[in-house]
Amino acid sequence: MKLVAKLREKIQLLDAKKEELQIKTSTLERGVPQEEHMRVKKQLQQLRRRHDDFRNILLSTAMPLGDASFIETGTISRQEQQHQQDLQFLQQRLDAVEQTQTRQASELKVDTILTTNLSKITMETIDQSEDGDSHHSAHS
Repeated sequence: MKLVAKLREKIQLLDAKKEELQIKTSTLERGVPQEEHMRVKKQLQQLRRRHDDFRNILLSTAMPLGDASFIETGTISRQEQQHQQDLQFLQQRLDAVEQTQTRQASELKVDTILTTNLSKITMETIDQSEDGDSHHSAHS
């Protein structure tokens, strides 16, 4: 009879521990909602596409310095020099935007990896805790 009571007590303790772990798991899952993650990922893809489109438009309209339309009696006109300077400035700005986007994408990947790893570690800790409890209970 004592064995049955002891087993019932263990079942109640395990049920309480299971409930506690489920609460912890649900709390961790709410850290970054799946919809939020997918929305940000989609937004990043759209920004990359728009950036590439913008860059292609600018680069396709840029004329090389050797183009005959830039030459006026053997020299480049003041207007064309300004145009080339503006294009160089735009190229620098595009490069800066690209670097920023690359950095942000990298940070987003790191955040995603950290969140995933934290969940895995937590689940492993929970599993180890359950194994330790069942192992400890078996010796009692």
